[in-house]
Amino acid sequence: VDETDLSGRGGRARLVVVLDDVVINSRKDKKVPLYKNGLKYLVPQKEILYIEANGSTSIIQTTNSEFRSETSLSAWLSELDKDVFFRTHKSFIVNICKITCIDGCIIRVSNGNKVLLSKRNQKSFFNFYELNNTWISHQIH
Repeated sequence: VDETDLSGRGGRARLVVVLDDVVINSRKDKKVPLYKNGLKYLVPQKEILYIEANGSTSIIQTTNSEFRSETSLSAWLSELDKDVFFRTHKSFIVNICKITCIDGCIIRVSNGNKVLLSKRNQKSFFNFYELNNTWISHQIH
């Protein structure tokens, strides 16, 4: 974008739209390092369906594979996009873009797996989901 595109009336609005596009695209492309069988994979965050705590490890379920990590769910939350990932339960973080169905305390994601939603987190989850899923779907389409 050159300066002449942003001059005059509406220039500021166009700048905001351009910056929003940059933020959206950088979020979509952000990758996290995951390891499997001694190999490092850089996996786009958008491919993560959910992360589940399993004892002292985390299981990262992606669209194509499953990875294990020593990273805690709290550490994962600080690493992942805060507009897309939500801790639904003490043992789960879900990518709201991958949710296909919500039935009470059960969330289904795009591969058919179930993620738990604690009763304590329901209100904040539904507020988060409504706010962020609407915003994300408008930005991507």
